[in-house]
Amino acid sequence: MGLGDSSKGFFGLSRKRSAGDDDDFTGLTSVIYMCYAQPEAMAPTLFTIKSLLVQNTIMLILMAAAALFFFRALWKKNLKQVVLFLAWIFAIVWFFNSPLFGFSEVSISPMGIRLNYGLMSFRNATVSFQTPWEIQSYMSGIRRTKRLYYLQIGDHKSMKVRGLDGVSRLEEIGGAIDRDRRTGGGKR
Repeated sequence: MGLGDSSKGFFGLSRKRSAGDDDDFTGLTSVIYMCYAQPEAMAPTLFTIKSLLVQNTIMLILMAAAALFFFRALWKKNLKQVVLFLAWIFAIVWFFNSPLFGFSEVSISPMGIRLNYGLMSFRNATVSFQTPWEIQSYMSGIRRTKRLYYLQIGDHKSMKVRGLDGVSRLEEIGGAIDRDRRTGGGKR
């Protein structure tokens, strides 16, 4: 086969030959090669602070119930109920995007630190590895007797956790961020 000729290669993808390369594969084969060459550099590490499945289920149930009652009020043409359930919908969206609600999952990948607040949140963000983090404590309860902990990454706060298991989970996330920061931001 001469220069510039192409033939069908692995998985039916085209294989191109050039003067300097013996085998320069394009498409899926290069992705497969990259996965086998450095699998840990491509896979993100996912840390769960609180169950995102439970939070998303609660979000969807509340929004579905409010929307159902809203559309029922529209169907019956009851203006008072339409306004009431529209206010409930806005309150639900506000709550899940408010400072009262923190992120639940942290994904560390070569792209950065991805913070996931949940399905209905507009605050999901990706921050750089240079963003500072710290574990802070918070006193909760009516008499302020319960000590809760949360992870703060830049301006973003996580869900609050209790006990040594929760604190160790937050320290594990911080340690992973520091490891990736030392190794050049995701290049493990």
